[in-house]
Amino acid sequence: MTKKAYLALEDGSVYKGISFGYESSCKGEVVFNTSFCGYQEILTDPSYSGQIVVMTTSHIGNYGVNLEDFESDKPYLEGFIALRFSDVYSSYRAKRSLKDFLADNKIVAACNMDTRVITKKLRTRGSMNGILTTNQDSVEKLVDQVKKIPGMVGNELASKVSGFRSSKVSNGNTKVCLVDCGFKENIKRSFEKRGISVDVISLKELKTLDVSKYDAFCISNGPGDPVPVEDTKALVKKLAEQKKPLLGICLGHQIIGNALGAKITKLRFGHHGGNHPVQDLDSSKVYITSQNHGFCVDEKSAVASGFKIKFKNLYDGSIEGLVHKYLPFYSVQFHPEAAPGPQETGFIFDEFVSNYIKNRQ
Repeated sequence: MTKKAYLALEDGSVYKGISFGYESSCKGEVVFNTSFCGYQEILTDPSYSGQIVVMTTSHIGNYGVNLEDFESDKPYLEGFIALRFSDVYSSYRAKRSLKDFLADNKIVAACNMDTRVITKKLRTRGSMNGILTTNQDSVEKLVDQVKKIPGMVGNELASKVSGFRSSKVSNGNTKVCLVDCGFKENIKRSFEKRGISVDVISLKELKTLDVSKYDAFCISNGPGDPVPVEDTKALVKKLAEQKKPLLGICLGHQIIGNALGAKITKLRFGHHGGNHPVQDLDSSKVYITSQNHGFCVDEKSAVASGFKIKFKNLYDGSIEGLVHKYLPFYSVQFHPEAAPGPQETGFIFDEFVSNYIKNRQ
């Protein structure tokens, strides 16, 4: 008999489906992702720690899981939901089914839920906490448990996903320190493709870090609220004093802004997916970007803190990129490394290397 699964949200609504992964319970903030493909990269993106991800596309799993598309060492999300999961996969790169991958990594997953209704509710009400479970507890008990889950605001998660991967330095004459807040592997690859040596540093190593060893720094993406990530903000202030080139991506973008005085606000339901239009305010060009974040930098306080607004989101007008007026700091809210999603903003790495690193050597 097929095992049933239940999703309970904090507003009291409960959705029934079928278990497709590990049979257990998980809890976290429920968000939706609008990407049509790239589920393996989404599953292994540490930025999803503390979250249950609902895929809006109707069919997931048809190309299986391969050895090349991992963005970290394992899945970091709490749970995974789709309308349909395919138990049959077809791809010359595939090594196993998505179902086996989820079960082996103890990820609770469910299908045959009305993901369209769930997504509409999250867009209307905003992101909510939830419990995804295969245990047949009463509805009243599930809803009561959900109401006790801590919110994402004030929740420091970056340190919980930092420092679990190799910090081996790659080859290259120019050396960038990649601060690991839960970095995606394609950030590292994007620098290496441009001849840059990358040294990955965990958050635990920041207090004893010798910044003079590096030509530039990059603060990575990661999960949770950027405001409590104090050691990383202290690094930003030190780099500001020494005028060291600094690139921020996603959470890193928020940390840089907040460290220098900008306020951080929580988005209503976040940006998660590979189809977000972003405009470059200098050229008026529009780029389709990959995004995964629930917080954003406040515009008024960012400008007051010495930043120029570089990019804006055309869906809601939120800030998508900052350039500091006096410091060699450049940050973007979207993911120029993609994985998954459009790769048309990879030029961010080119600009940072040529304008912020090479010109200062």
